[in-house]
Amino acid sequence: MASIKTLEKYLVFLGSLLILAGCSVEKNTDASRFYNSMTAKYNIYFNGYENYKAGLAKLSSNHMDDYATVINVFEFSDPSTPSFCSGDMERAIQKASKLIALKSITARPEIKDSRDLSSKEKALLDMKEYNEWVDDSYFLIGKARFYKHEFSEASSLFDYCIINANAPEIKTEAAIWLARVNNETKKFTESLRILSELEINETTSKSLKAMYYTTLADLNVRQKRYTDAIDPLSRAIDFTSGKRTKYRLTFLLAQLYEKTGNGALATKNFQNVINMRPPYDVEFYARINIAGVFDVNSMDPAKMKKELEKMLRDSKNVDFQDQIYYALGNLAMREGNEEEAVKYYHKSAAVISQNQNQRGRSFLALANYYFAKPDFISSGMYYDSTVYFLDPTFSEYKEIEEKSQNINALVSQLKIIQREDSLQKIARMNESERNAMIVTLIAQATKAETERKNADYTD
Repeated sequence: MASIKTLEKYLVFLGSLLILAGCSVEKNTDASRFYNSMTAKYNIYFNGYENYKAGLAKLSSNHMDDYATVINVFEFSDPSTPSFCSGDMERAIQKASKLIALKSITARPEIKDSRDLSSKEKALLDMKEYNEWVDDSYFLIGKARFYKHEFSEASSLFDYCIINANAPEIKTEAAIWLARVNNETKKFTESLRILSELEINETTSKSLKAMYYTTLADLNVRQKRYTDAIDPLSRAIDFTSGKRTKYRLTFLLAQLYEKTGNGALATKNFQNVINMRPPYDVEFYARINIAGVFDVNSMDPAKMKKELEKMLRDSKNVDFQDQIYYALGNLAMREGNEEEAVKYYHKSAAVISQNQNQRGRSFLALANYYFAKPDFISSGMYYDSTVYFLDPTFSEYKEIEEKSQNINALVSQLKIIQREDSLQKIARMNESERNAMIVTLIAQATKAETERKNADYTD
């Protein structure tokens, strides 16, 4: 009995070997294509794609937007992206590479009678790759390289997919990813060419439409063509799914309306963000930004000011006081109350906070205010402080730095002129007038020193 069971096991094993031999990638039959496709998908590709998704999840959980500036369309544009997901992306690359090495079928299928081929058979003979998961693997490697910010390698892989992939969806999606590579590497003309040649219509899937329109919006935002970015971004929001993506893109849309001077639509979209019930920090920034675009003519500024003052007293906002004072300053400036606005900007800059960028923005508001007066000496000092506190990655940092340098050069000339005028004025005085001026200066210096000592004693 035992010998019969052993024989049965041997025959099953032998049969399996014979079947597998017929399913080798060296042969292209219905059986070999089915077998290698199934084992590629479930034994290899599945694990690689899981690694890829894990990397995306880590990026999403670790990424922090600076909602006080115009945010990126895509989280992956942050230079820190590779630090969050490189390990998972590398494992995805290894799995996909293994699939290509072991499961690729390039041998042409054997067709008995080639004289009268059907259209399906002709299409089959024209294929370069007969395992559908090989195309997906090349594409997966390209995306993983992209998230590692290895843009040159990613570009080559997307080019390969556009030329060689069998599935039209992969070709289209690879083209969009190639446009994203060009956005990241500032090859904007090439990105526009790629996107312009794609046919996006009613039959295109929602996911591809979302990819296309976000990429087109990104192209325009990067070039600060905010008006041109509004329409594709609005379309993208209609096609995207996922709460986080929707509130991020809606927040960005509000910022674009703000940049283009449409306060009403900016307010509406910031309110839409609040209605989505995002995390508290996002809701906070939406409320703060509403104050910056608030229409003081058609809405109630007193009500807005009261809401900001309430936020100022809320213990949840203790780390945001500098930004609330800044918002109050913006509101006061929009009302035309410049003196009050300046006081709020000073309060914002004086708050002890880890947010040095906000301190820089508060100094920038003061610098712009005095520049418009014009009071170039005061403006120059505040521009110096702005440059000192702002992060060099701030979107307008270079322009502000250049303006600061130009004003400093102007102020140097003004001080020379002032000194020359003062010296000439003194030279025209008679002796008694000069002596009186000296006595006055000594009295002022003595008074200032006495006040300083009294202040030190009081402290």
